[in-house]
Amino acid sequence: MGMSSQEPTRHAGDLALLSAIPRTFGEPVFAVVTGSLGVGLGNRRSDVDVYSVVDADVQRAPLVQFDDDRRVDVRMLSLASARSARAWLDWPRVALPEGRISWLRARDGLETLTRLALGRPLIGAPEWRREIGQQQVRQAVRAWWHTECRRRSLYRELLWDSATARHQWFMTVETVVAGLEARAADHGEIYFGEKWLGPKLIRAGLRREAALLPSIAPLAPADRQTWSMCEEVIRAETAGSGSCGDDLYVHASLGPGVIPVSIGGRTFLARDGFEWVDISDAPPSAQRLLSEPGVPEPLANGRECLTAIADLLARGMVWFALTATDGRR
Repeated sequence: MGMSSQEPTRHAGDLALLSAIPRTFGEPVFAVVTGSLGVGLGNRRSDVDVYSVVDADVQRAPLVQFDDDRRVDVRMLSLASARSARAWLDWPRVALPEGRISWLRARDGLETLTRLALGRPLIGAPEWRREIGQQQVRQAVRAWWHTECRRRSLYRELLWDSATARHQWFMTVETVVAGLEARAADHGEIYFGEKWLGPKLIRAGLRREAALLPSIAPLAPADRQTWSMCEEVIRAETAGSGSCGDDLYVHASLGPGVIPVSIGGRTFLARDGFEWVDISDAPPSAQRLLSEPGVPEPLANGRECLTAIADLLARGMVWFALTATDGRR
């Protein structure tokens, strides 16, 4: 196949992008054009995102450059952090020793890996394509969204009766979005970025799902047909015994600033020293879950514990994740 008329321009653009990557921390080991443009979702107004991996101690520093009036965001990653992100390729069969913090790191790690795996290479492509394992990334992101849909669905179920109508709708939208992300990922669309969910669904041939999106904005009024379609998505995506056929485990953790405190034989959860909740009368299983946050429980037991403390979930005192491991491997 001959060279297209656009290729020389693209190569010239690549040279400009290479020159935009700072060498302060040494030569890049691997660099890609990523973001929406890198995966074919952007437009002429989109910023150019470049990820540059260097063999130095950098804290994912963002650096802004401009090329022909277009903003170029160069994000520096250390070689060690890029390689450590591969630990999340085993999702959802991973431990979450730090609760929500671990969960956030998992999401951040998978997003980083998708950008490195999907982006258009500028430097060091063959070696890094092998290191990342693009197929593994796709499988992990699929598992992430299927598990996340189940997590949001369980959260919705637990808080439904005590929630306002607006909160019920918000929880429904959050769950449906995760379900649609899972469907898009099943068709190979694994790029993180909710604003691109519609284009991803269309590119995957899921036009019915894409047509649902404008109706499920959190502040949009929901009619009966929209509610019915949302329930259909949630039922379909949460059917079965667990994510990817595995039984799931609940990893509960305390919310930010929340600690267990014992006073006069009673146990409280205290948030920032100002908000106190007496949990002494909670069932023993729930008290254990709260006094030993992060200790995983099989889904059946975990569901029972979470039901007993649903009011704490509603107040943000407790948070939970789902994984396919109890942390003992």
